[in-house]
Amino acid sequence: MVLLTAAGCGGSGSSSNEMHRLVEKQWDHFTEQRMCEALNPDFCAGGFGMMIDHQGNVTDGPSLDGKVIHNKLTADELNSLNSALNAYIATVTGTLQCSAVTIPGVGEQLIITFSDQTTHGVFTFRPTSTGGEVCIAGDRNALERLEAVVNQLLGKYYPVPFSSN
Repeated sequence: MVLLTAAGCGGSGSSSNEMHRLVEKQWDHFTEQRMCEALNPDFCAGGFGMMIDHQGNVTDGPSLDGKVIHNKLTADELNSLNSALNAYIATVTGTLQCSAVTIPGVGEQLIITFSDQTTHGVFTFRPTSTGGEVCIAGDRNALERLEAVVNQLLGKYYPVPFSSN
């Protein structure tokens, strides 16, 4: 669950010294937000956002009507998330890598907020008129491992449809 606020696609990224300091920071929480253009937001997994803090507390929402759902990761799930996040953070460079994709109508953002309340965008997939653009600031393989953990947690802790749960 995490977004590109520290640097945007096509903009100037953070310096490599700033990125190197990420590995020295403790993460506070991780946010996942998805967009599904053709779906009712209640049926978009992650559409209202999912936040997981460093203690394993999960918060889904709020939905448009203000609904919020709280859960707690198991110790094994939190260890898996910590491992995947730290592995990704260790690969972050000062260079944001963006590429075009041809999947219209969807979007996703993953953001890490550190204990000092600074943020780092791990990944963003944003729609464009011709499909979309994917931007990452670290190793693609490490991101794929992180996304696999996040997708597993999203499937378990984010209800679809959101409003009827």
